[in-house]
Amino acid sequence: MSPKNANTSEWGDSDSAGYTNRAAGRRDATFTAEGKYDTTDEVFDLFQPEDIVAAYLYMDAAALYWYFPRALCMDFSLTVNIDSEEVIGWTSSWGADGIFYKPGDAP
Repeated sequence: MSPKNANTSEWGDSDSAGYTNRAAGRRDATFTAEGKYDTTDEVFDLFQPEDIVAAYLYMDAAALYWYFPRALCMDFSLTVNIDSEEVIGWTSSWGADGIFYKPGDAP
């Protein structure tokens, strides 16, 4: 989970006394998911790049979580054992598509 500012505004004026003023821009967040490959539930059938899902990223049993009403899958990859050619895991990267909620925020 990586919350960040998508951009910032920087300027100087007669009130800044030669210093830089900054203001936060749009908020953004990205996250990565990973898992063990399971031939009985092939994850590449569940999502692919360009898919949009609602996502909950739990930090404990139920009380603390990040909530993304819409998250865009930006990439998906499989991890392969080069010697045995066995698929052993997968990773995917996601980005907030609109508003997201940090732990403790009410959606």
